[in-house]
Amino acid sequence: MPKQNIVTVPEEEKDKEKYFALANEYVALPEIRARDAAILSVNALLYSARGLIELTGCPGGQSKTREPLLTPYLKYMGKPICLEEVTSNTLLEHWIPTFKGTYEGIEFTLIYFTPPGYRGFVVLWELSNSSPEVLALEAGLAGKVGTSYLHIFHRQPLEGVRGLRFYPWTRSIVVEVVAGLPTLAMAIKSCPEANVIHDIEKKDDFAVRVDNDSDTLLPFTVGYNLTLCPKEKKQLAFYLTFATEADGAATAGVDMARHGVEVLWELTVNHLKAMKRKIHDPKLERIFHQNLFFNYFFARGRTLDTDQVVLVTSRSPRYYVSAAHWTRDTLLWSFPGLLIADVHAARETLLTAFDLYTKNPGIHALYIDGGILYPGFELDELAAFLVALERYWEMTGDASILSEKVVRQGIARVEKKLKEVRHPELALYQTFLLPSDDPAQYPYVTYDNVLVWRGLRFLAHLKRWEQEEEKAQEFEQEAAELKENLYRYAVVPGPYGPMFAWAFELDGQYVLYDEPPGSLGLLAYYGFCSLEDPVFLNTVRWINSSSNPYWISEGSFAAPACPHSCHPWVLALANELILGNSRQITLDKIARAPMDNGYACETIDRFTGEVRTGAAFATCAGWLVASLWEALGKPSLLGEVMGERG
Repeated sequence: MPKQNIVTVPEEEKDKEKYFALANEYVALPEIRARDAAILSVNALLYSARGLIELTGCPGGQSKTREPLLTPYLKYMGKPICLEEVTSNTLLEHWIPTFKGTYEGIEFTLIYFTPPGYRGFVVLWELSNSSPEVLALEAGLAGKVGTSYLHIFHRQPLEGVRGLRFYPWTRSIVVEVVAGLPTLAMAIKSCPEANVIHDIEKKDDFAVRVDNDSDTLLPFTVGYNLTLCPKEKKQLAFYLTFATEADGAATAGVDMARHGVEVLWELTVNHLKAMKRKIHDPKLERIFHQNLFFNYFFARGRTLDTDQVVLVTSRSPRYYVSAAHWTRDTLLWSFPGLLIADVHAARETLLTAFDLYTKNPGIHALYIDGGILYPGFELDELAAFLVALERYWEMTGDASILSEKVVRQGIARVEKKLKEVRHPELALYQTFLLPSDDPAQYPYVTYDNVLVWRGLRFLAHLKRWEQEEEKAQEFEQEAAELKENLYRYAVVPGPYGPMFAWAFELDGQYVLYDEPPGSLGLLAYYGFCSLEDPVFLNTVRWINSSSNPYWISEGSFAAPACPHSCHPWVLALANELILGNSRQITLDKIARAPMDNGYACETIDRFTGEVRTGAAFATCAGWLVASLWEALGKPSLLGEVMGERG
């Protein structure tokens, strides 16, 4: 029986709500509602769980409703102020969600920020009185603790209990999820100490404990009653901290409170400013930095239980295959963006990739610990290790990484796998799945083989650097034969002249096709051919023409698509910037596209530019940033930056 063309494709995005995302290396807030500052969920990666654990305000059971986990509130003269009606929002430093408003002489600012290195985040109220009267106010957080989930691709309710209590020792409220052993805890400590606490008895045991999948929500309120004299200003801080159990979470809150808001704020802003780059166009500057930070914080993180760095598609459950590892996504898309933001983080990412994920190199999707999650071999994911390592070495000049034990072991595993998928006689390499993760039409995919060609040339350079001239020449010869074979077997007749086939068999069968996750339009970028190569030019012309059945020509955001999702791909727009064709037109599309409230997503609507599939796609943000960086006058072709090797 022939192999079955079975595909797993994303659902259309139905949630029209706009969200902000925020994280540091330990804690993520992927769903901050833009209209009213409500926090729908928070999560942390756990190595022992092989995914992320999520606290939500969702009732369990069969309920379809979604309540926020945390909602900020403000009262004037005992009456609640509807924040949605009086609040505007922005992203300070293009990352920190900030909400401002005025009401009856009250001027308020609400800021959420995540100091680097701390296992938590800060909710900061700033209140001032611009009226001539003394104002009586109450400000704080209202919580509804709902079902907690393990998230690997999809939400799965934890089997266990969730509880809520007041901790007299640390003077904080603690939410704890217990699934056999304690799994995740969140503490809320206020400074100055809150004088309003509702729905919790101040005693050292659980005020209430329910089955995690129960439809019962556990409510609580923590806040301040205060008065503001005319022109007076006050600041109220809440420290929300996390650990795998209650004591660790509660004491982490004490530590943050001891450092204080000013220190933590300065640390946060300085960390972001160190990663910012000069972009002169205001609209593109916002998109660039919002996605630079989104990639930096949401495509990687530290596990709360082991402090292990792990690499994921996204730490946001809004992305349909989040909390798992794709080597292509990390090393071909996210990694170039990381190199722009923080070289040290990029090095750490590369070491993690070689340590954890070369154990099963080229496999479709892996758990965060490197175990196999979604089987299926993908050649581009195998070659990605070598392409990223070369990129790092040439961009930074840091040769020390080549001597790292995990890198040496990883290169050996990649070489071994390459030998397994090589044709018995010819320098050509097979794949089972495409860069879109769908089954390959034929075993030899041109784009994938070009990445292997790039990797072979890197190995030749590496061996020559190590003074192993014979091995260097072997890799050079293999790369030359591979290139020759691609021009022999992959160049086929096209409507505009000879062009590259997408995939082929040695008996002359081939398919004309392209897809944004691994486009033939990137062959010149990887140094395989020149931008003036007629075969390449004919290929690019075909990709962006009606001859390509997946070219979307209508609408303000026309771009290539593919069967995985038949809408314009953000990756395709990034590829267009890399290629350089109609660069100003593409920059304008990106500047105008709302995407997912400014964050990169998989595909957008051809007419509105709003997200259609794959919301909160963090690794895509890295490739978008890298393409903007190059389009705005930075180093252009990877083949030029890395140097041609003979």
